[in-house]
Amino acid sequence: MAILDSFGNTTTSTSAVTLAITTPAGAALACTGNPKAAVSGIASFTGCRIARAGAYTLTATAAGLSPASSGSFTISAGPAARVVVTASPGTSVRGVAFATQPAVAIQDAAGNVVRTTAFVTLAITSPAGGAVLGCFFNPILTSGGTGVFNGCRIDRAGTFSVTAASSGLVTGQSATFVVE
Repeated sequence: MAILDSFGNTTTSTSAVTLAITTPAGAALACTGNPKAAVSGIASFTGCRIARAGAYTLTATAAGLSPASSGSFTISAGPAARVVVTASPGTSVRGVAFATQPAVAIQDAAGNVVRTTAFVTLAITSPAGGAVLGCFFNPILTSGGTGVFNGCRIDRAGTFSVTAASSGLVTGQSATFVVE
């Protein structure tokens, strides 16, 4: 970031410059140092990163100076890395469809939803006794990186969690829930 005079010339300022972003939900800008002291009117930022996909604008500010903004830029999600269970069943009755059906998302390593299609299979952690998970369809095909299972139920009482798996991705697990 250059500190300019009123004619557009780089100054010799040593002002501290702070870099910030517009903040879509949960996004944060991380740099090696922020603020940075300008050297001969130039503040150089290194190691800057934003871990959330979205559209952003950078804004540089320094005491006593007008702020400057960049053009808008977009950070896209990285490659699919894991399946995450985004909605877990709650307490339910054996043989009856869960009130909250399991939902899943395909995410990159930074937690961004990867807008892709993938087959996801749901399974249960089963206590002794051979409980069976039944759903209308299992596996399901995600759309836009997300999906919801339907008609899921467990035929026996116990404490369970569901796991969601897709080929080549890290498996996700729900919170535990009770089937009475």
